[in-house]
Amino acid sequence: CRPQTGTCAFFMHASEALHGDLGSVRAGDVCIAISYSGETQETLAAMRGFQKLSGGCVAITSSSRSTMGRECDVCLELGSITELDHNRLAPTASTAAAMALGDALTVVISKRRGFTRRDFDLYHPGGQLGLQNKIALAAGELGEKLLQEDRKGSHRAEEKL
Repeated sequence: CRPQTGTCAFFMHASEALHGDLGSVRAGDVCIAISYSGETQETLAAMRGFQKLSGGCVAITSSSRSTMGRECDVCLELGSITELDHNRLAPTASTAAAMALGDALTVVISKRRGFTRRDFDLYHPGGQLGLQNKIALAAGELGEKLLQEDRKGSHRAEEKL
C-alpha cells in the first residue's frame, strides 16, 4: 500500500505473478503494467492473467501500437527514449521516465480523491515528513483562528459605528 498518498498499491513482478502471486488480485483492482517495448512476454502473460481476475489495466509503454498498448484499457505512452548506457540498450532513461509517469499518476489520483494533509497525518505521523506536516497543519489552524478573531473584531467595530 501507498497510504502516504491515499492509494493502496503493491508491486508484483511478472515472473512471480505467473507463479502464484496473481492470487493477491481482487475484483476492482487495477493493473499498471510497465514495459518499454510493450512486447515483454512475461509481462504480457501476467497482464492477461490480471485482466481475467480483475479487469482494468493501464499500460506504461513506448507505443500505443505495441501489444501491451493495444490490449490495455488505457495506454500512457512514453514515446521514443534513448537509453543512457554506452550501448544504448540497458534500461536507464526509460525506467526513469516510467517511474516519473507513475509518480505523476499517483499525485493526480491522490488529488482527485481529495486526499488532505489531515489524511497524510493519519498515515504518516512519523519522521521528518510527519513533523513538517504537523507544523503546516498547526500553522493553518492558527491562521484560521486569527482570521476568525479578526472577523469578530470587525463585526464589533461595525456595531459601534
